[in-house]
Formats: sequence, structure tokens, C-alpha cells
Amino acid sequence: MTYLLEELKTTFADADPECIQACCKTQFETFRRKYNLSQPEKSQLRDAIKTGAKNRQRKRRLLDSRSKVVQTDAERELWQTATVEELQRRLEADICYTILHHQRVKADGNGHDGYIL
Repeated sequence: MTYLLEELKTTFADADPECIQACCKTQFETFRRKYNLSQPEKSQLRDAIKTGAKNRQRKRRLLDSRSKVVQTDAERELWQTATVEELQRRLEADICYTILHHQRVKADGNGHDGYIL
């Protein structure tokens, strides 16, 4: 790692050395995490992480799309301060959403049947 740091310091002479070192550490940690998750015994953890990331992205897209159709200033303020967890609780409180969500999960094990929320 020392060779890499010295090489990067000479290549990027105007960059902060501490920033270069932090970037190298982050890259190393990323490679280590990817290697650990590629091991067969970590397959369930890898799948759980992947599913969680997909769900967070879907919720974020839903929040973004719904926040674009607000009409009043009060609605706009509500959507700007709303978190994904609050939206999830509101959706789960709606019995129609809950029933349809379970039907989508049954139709396709990923929770969607040909469309993206």
C-alpha cells in the first residue's frame, strides 16, 4: 500500500495526501467487502443486502414521483420533510395497498410482476 500511496502522491501532486490515503482505504475496504460477499457461505447475506438495496431504491423512486405531483405549498412541505419510513408506514396502514402488495409478492417472488413501483 505504501508504494501505491507514493505513486499516487507523485501523480496527483496538488491533491491532499490525507485525501489520497482515505480514498485508498475506501477502495481497499470495498474490494474486501466484495470478496467476502462472493464466498458461498455468505450467499444469504449477499441476497439480503441486494434485496434491501432494491427496496430502498423503489421507495426512493416512489417518493420522488409522488413529490412531483404536489399542488399546494402545504403538500410540498410535507413531501420535502417526509422520510421513506414514514411513507412505508402510511402505505402499510392502507388496507388496499397491503392486499395488492401481497398479491404482487405472490405473483412474482420479487414483489413486482412486470412493472416497477
